[in-house]
Amino acid sequence: MERVAGSLAARKGVLVMATSESIRIIPATEVAKIIKTELRLAFPDVRLSVRTKWFGLHQSIVVSWKGRQPSRLEVRDTVDHLRGGQPDGLDGWQRAPIELPSGEKVLLGNLSIMYDNE
Repeated sequence: MERVAGSLAARKGVLVMATSESIRIIPATEVAKIIKTELRLAFPDVRLSVRTKWFGLHQSIVVSWKGRQPSRLEVRDTVDHLRGGQPDGLDGWQRAPIELPSGEKVLLGNLSIMYDNE
């Protein structure tokens, strides 16, 4: 039930934690825009596609580009800090809030970032 409630709340932009502390969720579509901006700055000559995709109840971000450069590792190192979840080892994902430079704690609407250089 927690996964369903979390996903539905993620669509509305607010998740109420068990501690009754309200934490803002940045929707995956907004995270994708941030990722695209960071990648454009890091790799200005590469044409990249950044899309959101639903996998069951969870939304992920797919980054794709053509060619060997940049490598998957270079792209991952540039934006992996914007991954919204970590595998919990039990066939699921664990969300953890991140702290913005302003000090505000937020959750990211995406659980993972996938990389595909064609």
